[in-house]
Amino acid sequence: MAADYTVIAAAHPESAASEVIADAGFLASPTVDDVTDALERTTDYLGSCLVAVDATR
Repeated sequence: MAADYTVIAAAHPESAASEVIADAGFLASPTVDDVTDALERTTDYLGSCLVAVDATR
């Protein structure tokens, strides 16, 4: 988000996280498997960004 950190938030019916985060982060159910999946998506996303930056050199 604004501080250049990827945000992973809990998806919950009483949470406004999806509105606040929008496409600047990842939502996960508060389970080990879903948080693990969100962390993997984060590293995949960051890896693709690094490849894109490296390709511009």
